[in-house]
Amino acid sequence: MLWTSDYVRLESWSLIQRRLGPEAVLDFRDRLLPLVGIFPVGEEMFDRAAEKWRLARRRHLSLVDITSFDCMRKNGINRVFTFDIHFEEEGFEIA
Repeated sequence: MLWTSDYVRLESWSLIQRRLGPEAVLDFRDRLLPLVGIFPVGEEMFDRAAEKWRLARRRHLSLVDITSFDCMRKNGINRVFTFDIHFEEEGFEIA
């Protein structure tokens, strides 16, 4: 099964809407999202990620990346489909 976080879902929605338009967003919502499990980030994970970001202070490392790392570790996921090199830097296997 494919998994993502609610932050990545929101970020993806915005990107698809901006680049491809409303019809593509509806396809994303109606055809892709039902096939994907969603991890909620929640306030505690947000606070932990925000503190990690504060310590890292890296311009191109996003809060969404950090919450994704935490969601993956928390749920025993070590393989990711991404073009983002930060995941490999964090020790995840890129698919």
